[in-house]
Parts: sequence; C-alpha cells; structure tokens
Amino acid sequence: MLEILKNYGSVSLYALQQRVSFPGMAILRKVLKVPRLAAFFSILTIGIIIGGYAFNWLIKISRGDMKHKRNYREIAATAGLAAKDLASAEQKMEAVTDVLWRGMKDEGLAWVGFYKITDDKKEMLLVCRQPKPACSPIGLHGVCGRAWKERKAQVVADVHALGGDHIVCDPNNLSEVVMPVLENNGECLYVLDLDSGELDSFGQEDVKGLELVLKSAGL
Repeated sequence: MLEILKNYGSVSLYALQQRVSFPGMAILRKVLKVPRLAAFFSILTIGIIIGGYAFNWLIKISRGDMKHKRNYREIAATAGLAAKDLASAEQKMEAVTDVLWRGMKDEGLAWVGFYKITDDKKEMLLVCRQPKPACSPIGLHGVCGRAWKERKAQVVADVHALGGDHIVCDPNNLSEVVMPVLENNGECLYVLDLDSGELDSFGQEDVKGLELVLKSAGL
C-alpha cells in the first residue's frame, strides 16, 4: 500500500517535470494551470502519501512489529545497585536476571536467564532464570552455544528459521538475543539469554543496552 502511494506520487511528479504523456495527463496539465485546482491537487497528493505512511504504521502496530522502548540505562543502574554487595558472579547473575525480568516483562520479554559451560565444554547448564524453568543441560549447537563459541552477541529475529540449530524450550518463543559474559582474559564461561514471544523483538540497541547492564553489575 505504502509503496503504491509512493510510486504514484513519484510517477506523477516525474511525468509533470518531463512532460511524459499517459492517459489523462493532458487533462491533468490543464487542471494544474488553474491555481486553486493546482493547490488542491498538491494537497491531495501530500495527503495520500501521509495517509499511506499512517496506514503502514497502523499495520506494523497490529502485527506487533513496533520496537519496544526498553530503558536500559535505568535497568543498568538498578542492576548495579542490586549486585553491588554480592560476592560471586553467579549471585550477580541471579540479581541481574531478576532486574531484567522486572524491567522488561512488559516490553516483549518472555524469558531471561544465564547458562554456564560445563567443565568438559560439551554442554551448558542453567544457572538462574525468570519466570519459569528451561532446558538444562543444552547442547552447543544452539544460539547459546554459538555465542559461547564465537564470543559474540547473537541476535535471532526468527528462531524457528534456524531449524535444527534451535533448541526448543518453549515453542511460543519466536526471537532471541544471547550475550557472552567475558572474563578479563577474554574467556567465556557464561552467556545471558533473552527470549521473546514476538518475531524480531531484539536488535543492536538491545545488545548495547545489555552490555551496559552486564558492565554495571560487574559481569
């Protein structure tokens, strides 16, 4: 719809400028020589284009495509305070998990938790989670395993598109972001995993925000 309206406006403008002829063009040029009609036509064209953008925006809302407003600065500050007096990394992870859940459960988050690599480095174990249990142990072929192997954040718009590389703990989850938790020497022992029941719920802004949260919590 939006593209049709855009193309309509572009074609009309091009035709007027280049004096291209198509059915009705001669009549249109005569109409545009009348100031009031020309002004009306211009306003009508602009209105159609703006209406197209509004229509496209409403469609996005109905499909759940609009990005959530996640206040990572506030979440990071809260996580920093919650983890300040905690001694172990896993205690801090539990605090971060709780803070992320409280701060994002109404912003498209369906599940959050940390996984750790086993001593033999063959699978991962669940450390903590909100709001419900999840698979444990999990293999390294999934998104968490890829984040651990590559030491890089993983953003997946549609987890079911991964096929066998997706570990299904909850079939209602549709998108995912996984953050590696790196030690000072660059080694990765843990990953932070967030799931959403919406497609394409996470992006690079979430990666940056989650990096800030982990740093604030001393992870």
